[in-house]
Amino acid sequence: MIEVPYLTVVAASRNDEHGGNTLYRTQIFVDSLLEQCERYELAAELILVEWNPPGDRASLGEVICWDHQNQWVDCRIITVPYERHILIRFSRVLPLFQMIAKNVGIRRARGEFILATNIDILLSDELMAIVAQKSFRADRLYRCDRFDIDSMIPKDVPLEEKLRFAWGNTVRRNHRPGPPEVAEPQFQGGPLEVTLACALETGHFELETEAGFLALTAKASVPPLWLHFNACGDFTLLHRDAWRKIGGYAEFEMFSFHLDSVGLLAAHLSGFRESWLPPPAVCFHIEHAIGSGFTPGNEDLFQRIERQGIGWLDWNVIEPFLDEMSETRAIDFNTETWGLRDIPLNETVCTRERNLVQKVPEAMQADRYAPVTAIRPEFNADRPLRVAVRRLEAKIRAMDADRAQLLAWNAAAKQSAESEQGRAAVAEAQLEELRVTLGKYRRFFGWIERLPVFQ
Repeated sequence: MIEVPYLTVVAASRNDEHGGNTLYRTQIFVDSLLEQCERYELAAELILVEWNPPGDRASLGEVICWDHQNQWVDCRIITVPYERHILIRFSRVLPLFQMIAKNVGIRRARGEFILATNIDILLSDELMAIVAQKSFRADRLYRCDRFDIDSMIPKDVPLEEKLRFAWGNTVRRNHRPGPPEVAEPQFQGGPLEVTLACALETGHFELETEAGFLALTAKASVPPLWLHFNACGDFTLLHRDAWRKIGGYAEFEMFSFHLDSVGLLAAHLSGFRESWLPPPAVCFHIEHAIGSGFTPGNEDLFQRIERQGIGWLDWNVIEPFLDEMSETRAIDFNTETWGLRDIPLNETVCTRERNLVQKVPEAMQADRYAPVTAIRPEFNADRPLRVAVRRLEAKIRAMDADRAQLLAWNAAAKQSAESEQGRAAVAEAQLEELRVTLGKYRRFFGWIERLPVFQ
């Protein structure tokens, strides 16, 4: 076993074909990561959190091939059983709580830096080369763009061929969405120099190169919604002390959409400045089946979870919640027990030769009904919705006040106009009287003007 890995990679899954062809995509993820760690001689560990494994299927450790496991990588699977899963709200309709599962891995990681990612991700060689330099800073939060690629990526081919396929079959690029002057040149495919120049002109970013690689780092003053939230759940890399300081991801009992954004902002507000590694340092995401996860333009996922009554955060809810986080600096969502700290879990050590299952002894088992989630009572699942409602009510009050002011101004203007119209009418009447009088004078004195003395 590696004494202290430089990098721990954490992902969560279960053997239930979620996302379509799950094992195929997972095998590509595992093989590629193991090969790259060996290629760059990077001491690492891979932690897969197997959440609520289906009772009628083999475990992840059994169905994943570990032929590429090598001396540079320790591979562990941590299992969260059904008995713990069922104690969480929505557990009967939501089989996997992704962010709580990632917390389980983050809490038990041994690496100096911890990457939270997913099981359908492939890291570009340029990105892995940067990681292998071991020059990351403990006060930074590292992000990169995610490029979505065709799901037909070949599995049983050399790593170079997988990467060539990824670069040649990109279907979508998930760049930083804001500010517009930074996002636009990226989405238009412009040169990197243009994007960097636009970012620097805002005054909220700076270039860092002293670590031996280029990074665009956000200053503490950056507007929170300018952070790189886009697909951040696929690549968020922090020092282990940083993960502990923010308490992992907020363990809301709901669908995981946007919870990664909450974690990203929590890190930023805690002083861990976001450093973006620009392309070609990217991570590739293997497209999943329609309806199994979020894809731009696909609303089936949200319709499905809404029909099932599962809670989730859409942008109308999460945006005011992020605003409140920024204003109040409220980031302590979890208690110290986050990541199922007080619940010992079975682990499986996976190697080429065999899988070694390390079961928790009966005497060390946690209480059957020990709390699974660590969310503080004041941050329960309804908190973001209440924040959104309060913000909406405040906007309505402000709009009502503006409307009343506009009505008052309109009434005053109308009254003034009517007053002006009245004075104009009086003046016109007086002028008309003068005209009539003048006509009378001319008719009366006209005969005098015809006397010879005036000729």
